[in-house]
Amino acid sequence: MSSATPGRQEVPDSPSMWRSIVTVAGGTGIAQLVPLIVFPLVARHYGPEALYDYLLFLAITAPLTILLGFRVDMAVLSAHDERSMRAILAFGLVGVAGLGLVVSGVSLLVHATSIESWPVARLFPASPVCAAFIALNLVLIAAGTFRRRYRAIAVAQVLPATLAAMGQVACVALRLSAEWLIYTYIVSQLLTFLGLFCWLVVVGDVPLRALVTREAYPTDRDDWRAITRFGVFSTPADLINSLASLAPLALLGGLRGGREDAAAFGVVQRYAGAPLAFVTRSMSLVFRGEAAAELRHSGHCMTSFMRILRGLGLIALGATVIGEVALHLIVPAVLGPAWDATIPVFALVLPLMMLRGVGATLSLVMLLRQQQLTDLVLQFIFLVISVGPFLVFDTARAALVGFVLGGAIFQVVAIVLYARVAGLRADYSRVTGLGG
Repeated sequence: MSSATPGRQEVPDSPSMWRSIVTVAGGTGIAQLVPLIVFPLVARHYGPEALYDYLLFLAITAPLTILLGFRVDMAVLSAHDERSMRAILAFGLVGVAGLGLVVSGVSLLVHATSIESWPVARLFPASPVCAAFIALNLVLIAAGTFRRRYRAIAVAQVLPATLAAMGQVACVALRLSAEWLIYTYIVSQLLTFLGLFCWLVVVGDVPLRALVTREAYPTDRDDWRAITRFGVFSTPADLINSLASLAPLALLGGLRGGREDAAAFGVVQRYAGAPLAFVTRSMSLVFRGEAAAELRHSGHCMTSFMRILRGLGLIALGATVIGEVALHLIVPAVLGPAWDATIPVFALVLPLMMLRGVGATLSLVMLLRQQQLTDLVLQFIFLVISVGPFLVFDTARAALVGFVLGGAIFQVVAIVLYARVAGLRADYSRVTGLGG
């Protein structure tokens, strides 16, 4: 029989860690699988030209979600007790909703003044609304994670994906325009928010008055420190990374012959990389734990780094080879003959997406070695490399070639830099607090 260590609070009982991981991973897997199953039906019905606006809408929504959320979800997770969690949660819900209203107003103004000269501006009013709901959902999911309600978290991941897929099937069945794909996606996020909020208030035992009274908001200096720390240090890096994905899609669509190629680029970026993303999420958890343990014992994490590099590298290489060989069969069979002309785009972009998946996982070493500023500079450089070719070349295919070559060279150089950082030795005192 063990006794609590003096000065420490015992951790409340919870399901086994591995059972919790399997539960959440199952929800993540289903949430990624459902869109993959439905997307071929959507792609066959609408074709690349009509589908481009929907893919661009999703890409615009991603950085707006990061901006509106300001990583309050991470601050919720770092709360030191239930009272602190509720205070940060209340601030996050009100703050995200308020900022969402402001950004939506600005986007309506941009829409009204730029719609004729800038056609993509018609997507702006919808994007911040959707981004606000996604950011609110992330905050609510963080509250569930704080309380270790892992089944609810799994359901919260599956629900919006399933609702969006049902909406897409309805759009195809009713022969609605591709613009309705955007509306159904927003509705899926709205319904998810309502479901999560009701669960939090009714089942999660967080009284509504605990979220709306003045006393509910953060008063503790540590609460505000957590909110500002995650917002200031995490938001810029996440925002730059998201813009690096948005910029090529938006700029490519504006070049000569670029809308169909941009749609193919968006498909590879969002859907073809989903299986690898699922693997990299799991391996990221393992890498972080193993590397942190190695740092504490050896002062470096080179062994863990090389193991993950070899494992991920082989998976990415195998997926790339299979994809390149089978593209001429997969694209017509899965997406339909309307996508045949975009096969060269798939073949060109797929290897870079696999390489980016490897690099993104290995970049965790920069966080472990407290090199966040260097990592931020690297991401800014990649953003410049991502934008440059589309401003230099006036045809879509030429710009894509420049983008892929520049991106591949950058990823290789970055991985070499990550390896050097992983191999640097440090005193134990500099690597404490990394977690196991």
